[in-house]
Amino acid sequence: MKELTYELIKPIIVKEELGQHNMIQLEFKTEDMDSPIATVAVVIPDQDELVKQAMQSAGKSAVANMAISGVAGMMGGLAGQAANGASGMITGAVAGNPVDILNQKASQEKRQAAIVTAFSALASFFDYNEQEKKWVKKQ
Repeated sequence: MKELTYELIKPIIVKEELGQHNMIQLEFKTEDMDSPIATVAVVIPDQDELVKQAMQSAGKSAVANMAISGVAGMMGGLAGQAANGASGMITGAVAGNPVDILNQKASQEKRQAAIVTAFSALASFFDYNEQEKKWVKKQ
């Protein structure tokens, strides 16, 4: 059998729907199948990009925290304590939700690689007909 590539399996993808957290809902179906086979592909975010985004979030949080702590120190007393108490909520809002980092937009290349990986788990249900250049249901 040929090496699995996105271009090779693309003709039998009948559903490719991006969901939450970089999950792709997939269905594969050949002409001779009654119903499609469903699976899910998970796009693994680029590690370098994750680190970069985490560092940016941490930097924003640190800057906001320093500014709030400075203001709280100048205010003193109960007002300063209230400002310090609010700093956690404010820096959390500035830094953003950690889940957002995982929801980063995946490159087309990474999406296609995830789809090929998901299909490889189902490949035993399909045969590629070299002569006709098409996929068929495994008999």
